Amino acid sequence: MNSTPSIVLSRGYEGKGPLTLASTIDLGFGRRELVIETKRSTRGLVAEAYVQERSRDGLFVSRAFGIAGKGDFSAVIAQRPGARATEKALRALHDEA
Repeated sequence: MNSTPSIVLSRGYEGKGPLTLASTIDLGFGRRELVIETKRSTRGLVAEAYVQERSRDGLFVSRAFGIAGKGDFSAVIAQRPGARATEKALRALHDEA
C-alpha cells in the first residue's frame, strides 16, 4: 500500500479546462482510493472528498454514485464562497481540507 498521496495540479484534458488540484491516497483494499479534489464551482472554490475504484490494469477509475447511503463516499469538506481559482488559493484551501 502506498501511503504517500499523489498530488496533481491540472487544467484538465488538453490543458484547456479550469484549474484543479487533486490528492489521491490508496486506501489499501479493493483497489479503492480516496481523492481530495479542490476546484472552482458556482459556489466559489470547493474541496470535495470521494472514493473511487481503479481497474485491475490501473488505467480506468470509476465511482459508484447512489442515494440513501448506498454508493461510494462523497462529501464537500471545505469551501470559500466567491474565491477566484488561482493556484495560490487552490493550494491554501486544499491544505485546509
